[in-house]
Amino acid sequence: MLKNLLTQKENPKIWVISDTHLIANELHDKGWAFQKMQNTSVGKDLHYQQKALLAFTRKVLKEKPDVVVVTGDITFNGERLSMQRFAEIFAPLRRHGIKLLVLPGNHDIYDGWARKFKDDVQYRTDQVSPQDFKEIFYDSSYRYAAREDGSSLAYSVNLSPNYRLILADSNIYPMEYSLTHPHTHGRIDDEELAFIEGQIIEAESNHQHVLFFMHHNLYRHNAVIYHNFVLDNASQVKRLFNKYNVQAVFSGDIHAQSIKKAPDCSAYEVVTSCFSSTDQGYGEISLNDKQLCYKRYSFNMDDYLAPAEKHGHLNNYRQYLWDLFEQNNRYHLRYLDNMELADEEKAKIARFLGDMHWDYFVGKGGMSKEQIINSEEYRRSIEVRPKLKGYIDSLIVDSDNWNLKINWKNKWLE
Repeated sequence: MLKNLLTQKENPKIWVISDTHLIANELHDKGWAFQKMQNTSVGKDLHYQQKALLAFTRKVLKEKPDVVVVTGDITFNGERLSMQRFAEIFAPLRRHGIKLLVLPGNHDIYDGWARKFKDDVQYRTDQVSPQDFKEIFYDSSYRYAAREDGSSLAYSVNLSPNYRLILADSNIYPMEYSLTHPHTHGRIDDEELAFIEGQIIEAESNHQHVLFFMHHNLYRHNAVIYHNFVLDNASQVKRLFNKYNVQAVFSGDIHAQSIKKAPDCSAYEVVTSCFSSTDQGYGEISLNDKQLCYKRYSFNMDDYLAPAEKHGHLNNYRQYLWDLFEQNNRYHLRYLDNMELADEEKAKIARFLGDMHWDYFVGKGGMSKEQIINSEEYRRSIEVRPKLKGYIDSLIVDSDNWNLKINWKNKWLE
């Protein structure tokens, strides 16, 4: 008898968000120290995430998916108050029968960078321990676990009679209060792998399809920038997935929307982009007895704010996110200022590279690979800085990263 079924529906829906990087409003005063942090946050919005997540919950309550899964980096840097605030924001979901399932990211547990900001000073603030994480999300997540892994924060959930969700803990973190920067790389250790294998076997015996969630990536989604994003033991995890024909993996971490399947593994991996930057992307997983359908959407919080809530940057939050992204682009392209190029040409190259960055992180290109490579801006960008070629090529979005269909291929269907 399956325990703790979330729904009896034959065709449930799951929404996925990732990398919300919430810092509670009480932890900053929008002063100099916090603004400096905002300016170096690589395009993430730190000011308004509390409001953005509140607006998102309103959309969830309106459209009523069965489950919302958050694939880690819930907080900015593991502040306990931010984690508690996230749980409070999403608490109304439970009262309406919608489940919130969370897993930690590399910024969430014992992060030595947990800070509050006042005027021009940073102060240490309470961090989140593994036990804190379980306690904060017990009512929304762990109380529904079919099984928990005793050595990590991983757990499994029976979504329905036909589907089991495995939420892994891919993070490497200290087991006590930290005074150092967070570990960025990830690994699923042998004990947790044994737990995962047991859950896959149990799901298979119950004729349940498995959906796997974690923070770090299974595959390299960028040919140049992948260090510390891909699991240290990805080859070991891939062997496990091949053994049991696991077909669907969902992750986050790289802040870019991407869908990939490697030839040496049975699973498609969908990486959900960063909710706190670009266009606030989220994914919808629709399930039926024949296939899994995934579609990526862009959230527009303007539609879920009352008139009295629209002030300052919240009058046009999408424009604000674009401006943050552009600010980050200008910082990374500042080398152009020192080149002997006409201002018009500098502007063209900057616009080309800025658009390439946007398309990559959103996961939807405006031009085909052939159009990009044959463009004057591509040619000149490489001429003025030849070592950029490999990097620019890695940004080209030449496949559909917003839609995916997976036909089930389990033994009991043969």
